[in-house]
Amino acid sequence: MTRRLVIVHPSKLRGENHGVYIQHVASLRWLLDGNEGWSVAALDPLHPAFADAVLASDLVVVHMLPHREIDALLRLRRARNLPTLFEFSDNFLDLGDWLPKRHLFRSPLVRQNLLHYASRCDAVQVYAPGLAELFRHVNPNVIVFDPYVPIASPRPVKPDGFVFGWGGTTSHETDLARIAPAIVAFCAAHRDATFAFMGDEAMFARHFAAIAPEQTRVAPFGAYDAYLEFVRGLHAGLAPLHDSGFNAGRTDTKFATYAASAVVPLLEDAPLHRPHADRARLFRDADELRAALEALYADRAECHAFADRAYAWAQRERGEATLRQQRIDAYRALLPSQPVADAPLVIDPAPPEASRLLEFSMQKPDAALETARAIADAHPGYVQAQWAVATTLEALARYDEAFAHAERIAWPPLYAELAAELKARLARRVRPADAARYLDAVASPLIRLRLSASAQRDKSAFFRAVLREQPYDYFALSAIIRVLQETNSDSSELDELYARACLVSPELVPRDRRPAALVPFLPT
Repeated sequence: MTRRLVIVHPSKLRGENHGVYIQHVASLRWLLDGNEGWSVAALDPLHPAFADAVLASDLVVVHMLPHREIDALLRLRRARNLPTLFEFSDNFLDLGDWLPKRHLFRSPLVRQNLLHYASRCDAVQVYAPGLAELFRHVNPNVIVFDPYVPIASPRPVKPDGFVFGWGGTTSHETDLARIAPAIVAFCAAHRDATFAFMGDEAMFARHFAAIAPEQTRVAPFGAYDAYLEFVRGLHAGLAPLHDSGFNAGRTDTKFATYAASAVVPLLEDAPLHRPHADRARLFRDADELRAALEALYADRAECHAFADRAYAWAQRERGEATLRQQRIDAYRALLPSQPVADAPLVIDPAPPEASRLLEFSMQKPDAALETARAIADAHPGYVQAQWAVATTLEALARYDEAFAHAERIAWPPLYAELAAELKARLARRVRPADAARYLDAVASPLIRLRLSASAQRDKSAFFRAVLREQPYDYFALSAIIRVLQETNSDSSELDELYARACLVSPELVPRDRRPAALVPFLPT
């Protein structure tokens, strides 16, 4: 019996986001695809196979996507009694300066979609206990997986001397900056010690330029295999983790990578790291880190013993077979008794047009229309290109053409719901006499509400109706909170609305009205 699993992920998981792809997409394929009857495919929403594959799979995992297509995906899969999981990889409520000010996840309109979709899924999937605690407020059914890291076999042979280091993304810069003086001082005191660094070279220069060049090994952020090779060459690895909302949602992947590589983990004393205290050295500040480095440098037998314990733990607790079974057990509990089909999914690689269509979204409307039309003309069956043509025509206020295009295309089920909404919106402009008929064809009660917003005279009743369909709608939450603040500030309903608003836009919520359970995950 074959079980099909499709992972739907963002289109751009490159550069520093490559680690997200490895942990949340590639590792699931490594563990399950071709094992125990599982067939696993990974697609982004621009892949030509996306619309059909997500409805022809036993299980779909949606990775942090706010796309409107996910709304239709959830409704159609629920109607077919097929389970869907929503996956969170990070706490988006406390993003640092490493992400642009205009990053999607900073927008409450994007966050409201993520939360809405997660609340409607059969379960939420995470890899961090902190994220489980946070998102149980959205969906009570949360599955927590341990992150998978390939275990080095045979055990890596370590270089001469004493090599310690760190590798990762710029999201850790605040953590590294706090311990940088201890690292610089330790290297100055021990000329045979080497500090290895893999990541942003400008970040290295900002914090570690004082270390003698002959005592450093610096490599740019690179491919996953290169990162594992880098880590396996360390005697000790650093994992600073200061108290912040974002860090409260991190996984223990850094520790697991060190353990799987027979590296002594030097972990900052934080709730995430304390369960590993008997197989790692914990430190509370830069002084304690310096002391731990000195102890490991002076006593290589102790260094070897810590590495032994960590490596043995990884083999016992985080081996491939163990983590495969962890996922299979969780997924089997959700699946219907009969598979969708008794054959693996066969999905061809995405054509170059998919990347061109991604570029289209960054173009000005006239250029975007030219790009979308060129792709749609060359590939008439590429539904995402046809959809791009229709929506760009609307953006250019060419309503008649947009309506005609939307009417002409034979939309597959997933896009039929989106097309119904588009046609209902356009009909009011180009076929007002038929507008009601097109509105009736819209499947989503929430979208029907939004399309009728201008006709609603009782705005408070309208926003309450929206919240019944979409509990995290930013504008509806803001409106009803404002009304209750003015008319009934002691209402218990206000407490519930504040709790939801904390997950969408914490700045809406006075600090004294933030639920205690959410405070550790919010910006300070």
